Amino acid sequence: MKNQLNKLTDEERAKLDRAPVYVSLLAAGSDGQITEKEKSDAVELSHLRTFTADPLLRPYYKEVEAIFASEFTRLSGVYIPFGDAEINEIKEELGVIYHLCDKLDPEYAELLKQSLKTYAEHVGDIHHVVLGYFDFSAFGKSRLD
Repeated sequence: MKNQLNKLTDEERAKLDRAPVYVSLLAAGSDGQITEKEKSDAVELSHLRTFTADPLLRPYYKEVEAIFASEFTRLSGVYIPFGDAEINEIKEELGVIYHLCDKLDPEYAELLKQSLKTYAEHVGDIHHVVLGYFDFSAFGKSRLD
C-alpha cells in the first residue's frame, strides 16, 4: 500500500498530525492546567507510538513525533485553561480530522481511526482521567464514549 499520507494536502496532513496532540491536551489539561510532568508524559507516549504502531502507520507517527512537542506547547497556550469553548474547538478539530480519513484507502483509514482511539485510551490511563466528556464516537466505540 503506497504512503496514504501523500493523498492529503500539506494543510490536511498538518491537521492529521495534530490529532494525538489534541487528545493529549484533553487528558493532560483535564484539571485546567498542564504540568511539566504531564507534558513530558505526553511527549513520551507520542514517541513510543512511533515504535508500537502497526507498521503501516509508522510513517504517520514519525511525522507526529517530529512536531508533537512544539505543537503541544503551542496549542497548550491556545487552549489552556479549558472551558467549554476550548473543549468544543478541540472537538471540532478532531471532527475535521476524522473526516480527513475519508480521503484515505478504507483499510488504512480504519487502522488509523482505531489507532487514534487506542491512543486516546492510553493517554487517559496515563493521566488517570476518563475522557468521557469528549465524544470519541467518531473514531469508533470505546470505553471513552
